[in-house]
Amino acid sequence: MHGITKVKHQYIDRATGAVAEERLMANRLIRTLYSPKLEVLSVVIYTMYQEGGFRTLSALTMLQVAIAVVVLIVAKRMTRLDATAEGHAM
Repeated sequence: MHGITKVKHQYIDRATGAVAEERLMANRLIRTLYSPKLEVLSVVIYTMYQEGGFRTLSALTMLQVAIAVVVLIVAKRMTRLDATAEGHAM
């Protein structure tokens, strides 16, 4: 991970023909995303299942389902998709 920050991003300036260095804007974001401290939700759920933390596991999965439902409802309202609009009755 530490090698990522030491790599220089260089390019050739078209106007002068000189080699220039560019500081990458997303370096901090990339380091955060690939951090060993960051765990994917599916890994957390599997680990809780293996360790027997069923109460916390149940609460976490219900929270995940609730967030997914809210995102789907918002997406449907934003796009105004409806089965009746296409002539399909439900």
